[in-house]
Amino acid sequence: MSIHIYPFSQTDVQDLVQMHLDNNSPFSNMHLEALPKTGFIVRSHDGKPIAAGFLRLVEGGTAQLDTLITNPSMTSQERNDGLDLLVQTLIITAKSMNIIGLMCTSTVQSILMRSQKYGFTPLKTTVIVLSLI
Repeated sequence: MSIHIYPFSQTDVQDLVQMHLDNNSPFSNMHLEALPKTGFIVRSHDGKPIAAGFLRLVEGGTAQLDTLITNPSMTSQERNDGLDLLVQTLIITAKSMNIIGLMCTSTVQSILMRSQKYGFTPLKTTVIVLSLI
């Protein structure tokens, strides 16, 4: 199966929302304005969304891999290939933007294993958050 990656645009928002709904993600009520400016969507040869993700710029010349999601209706191999293409593209894009470091948070074991394949170093830390809404 051939897959293709495209810069994320407004026309992709509904597919992104649907992937979040299909994954029972709490981020299904998102708007284009809330998404980082740099993102990509991976599609199958027939246009079905496979994966999407973004680079969220952070101070100090770093960025966070953000809103990575896959389409659960695609096969495991399609999702794997889509995520590989997506992460490779995000890393290349970050380098072209002179970003000096990338970070990502996850508790999903397969994502943690994939991240090490690309050179990410796992850290022992606890993330804390405060909702302001």
